[in-house]
Amino acid sequence: MSRTTRLLLLWGLSLCMAGCGKEPMIHLSDEVRTSIEQKENKDKQEDNGANADLTDVLSSEESQTEELPKFQEVDFRLGKEFSGEALELKNYFPTPADTLKTYLMDGEKVTVYPDLIQEDQSREILSYTYEDAFESKLYQWNWNQYLEAGLATHSYPSNDTLTSYDQSVVYTLLEGPLMKGTTWISSDGVTSEITGIYETATINDASYEEIIEVTTSLSEGTLKQFYALDVGLIYESLEDDMLTALLNLEEDQTNHQALTIYEWIDQNEFEEFEETLEWKTNDSQPFILEELFKILGWISEDVMIHTLLIDESQDLLTIDFNYLFSEDIKSHPQGEFFVIASMVQTLTDYFQLSHVAITMNGAPVVLPGLQTEVGGWTQATNWGGSMDALDDLGLEDIRSESQLN
Repeated sequence: MSRTTRLLLLWGLSLCMAGCGKEPMIHLSDEVRTSIEQKENKDKQEDNGANADLTDVLSSEESQTEELPKFQEVDFRLGKEFSGEALELKNYFPTPADTLKTYLMDGEKVTVYPDLIQEDQSREILSYTYEDAFESKLYQWNWNQYLEAGLATHSYPSNDTLTSYDQSVVYTLLEGPLMKGTTWISSDGVTSEITGIYETATINDASYEEIIEVTTSLSEGTLKQFYALDVGLIYESLEDDMLTALLNLEEDQTNHQALTIYEWIDQNEFEEFEETLEWKTNDSQPFILEELFKILGWISEDVMIHTLLIDESQDLLTIDFNYLFSEDIKSHPQGEFFVIASMVQTLTDYFQLSHVAITMNGAPVVLPGLQTEVGGWTQATNWGGSMDALDDLGLEDIRSESQLN
């Protein structure tokens, strides 16, 4: 029964109680009864899609609440027990490059994407994009184990900032031999066991093969995790209540994230707009930002970003360009102040750091008439002046023959 029907029933009952005295409440008037029946018929039509304006009647919050059960309708089934040859651990990790997975986690859709895969160092970084958060997990492996080795929460892709990961607890996700009865203990003292191997598993209409069931006893209850061949984690439950389910898997995809761009106008004023940051597996942070700056027209195709260093202890981001950066922004139609101010405002906001230092081949970039704060420029820098007054200003030539690349 919909909310509007319940309200109408209560309204009809209150009318009857007020007008009928001590008569039984089931004696509704024909008029009220007819009204309720008409409303119920209308609600049924709306539920069948006849009325597409239902969300205009309900509040946005109520509408989202009614939609949640649709996402939670996940049918997970296991096939027969597996009786084939021994399974190989390497076939359950890492997540293939450029593969975008969509999971349902605690009623929320979450995308998972491999930002970094380093086979030579036996590690990968998966980014988890939630509705209002961005999380990265570091995974490592050896000949007999697959481990979750670190966690970092950022507002940006963090595939090459490994020092910021919390690696205090290492969870062993899988350990060989991959056979029923294999047990292991993670660094937090929790014991896990392979309690089943199955030929197949299905989630709604999707089918997966050679499924490994891992059971872990936690203080909250029994955790079960299911891993599929060439896919990895597909399903997770706690005390038989679903926690995680794989909804979709797409290959050869780019990951993306929205960010706010600030472009300097005049007298410390900025225009704000949204832009999409895109990257593929193993794209570095310098490359990702370099491509964005070129799309925005802040730098030309010949300019490169060498490094992007994040020092959270100093609240500082250092971005190093090649030597062409100086001449490039001197010739920019909107001037050097536009480029520098726009970069500083955008980067401090995106990386949630206070200071930005801009260098060329390691040497500080100096903008005449504008002092840098300790460690670099900040959002609070007085980007004063006007475009006309700044036309004659230029960057100091800080290059030397030893700095040229």
